[in-house]
Order: sequence, then C-alpha cells, then structure tokens
Amino acid sequence: MDRQLIKDAGFTLIELMVVVAILALLATTATLSAVRPGGVQSDAARFLAAVERQRAKAVLSRKFTGISVDGDGFAAVASSAGGWVEVGQGTDWRGSVSGVLPERIVFTPSGQMTPLRLTLSHRGRNVICETDGWAELQCRGG
Repeated sequence: MDRQLIKDAGFTLIELMVVVAILALLATTATLSAVRPGGVQSDAARFLAAVERQRAKAVLSRKFTGISVDGDGFAAVASSAGGWVEVGQGTDWRGSVSGVLPERIVFTPSGQMTPLRLTLSHRGRNVICETDGWAELQCRGG
C-alpha cells in the first residue's frame, strides 16, 4: 500500500509542461505591455512622423501640403482648386491636446511650415511640440 502512495505522489511531465507554458505566456504578455509605447509618447511620435512626411512631400513635389489639426486628432491634407482636401485616414489623439492649434499646418515647397506649439497630455504626462516654422519640429517631455 505504501508503495502505491509513493508512485502516485508528484506531478506528471504533462502537468509541469502546462504550468511552464502558462508562465511563459504570462511573462510574454507582461513584457510586451511594459515596452509597448502608448499615450503621450506614441502621440508625439506619430505626429512627428506625419509632419516630416508632409514636409518631405511638399519639398519633393514642389506643392503646398498640410496637416489639419484639432482636439480630436490630425490628418494629412492637400491643396486643390476647391481648397484643402483631406487625404488618407486621420489619426486620433490617444490623450488630449492643447496650445496654439492652427486649423491647418501648411508646408511650403521650400520646407517652411506654420509655426506651432502644442502640448500633448495623457495620464499626467505632457509632451510639448514646437517649431518656429523653419526649424524641425521638436518634442520634449513625457
């Protein structure tokens, strides 16, 4: 009888493999959640990328381009005979935005852009993005 109890004691290999797999899944999820950019840094990075893309487009095409900006998000716009037309899909802010918000940031074929200063906020963190129109857009904080 004692021999039967000893044989049944402990865990099977399958049980141990299931536990290890669950722990690996939890560790992966926690790691990805910790390193995934979000909130204000993500807003700033997406906005900076859109600004540089539109500036390069204006210089290379030798045409005026722009970005429309409001409290909800931003979108690339192009100049047409009927005015400014949104091109592509807009991007929503994950947090809030405040500051000197022009209705539209315009990029000239010479590379100049509308001067601006805006503050991106999300969960108590702030990033300030600003330019005088000639220099590159700089974002700091976070």
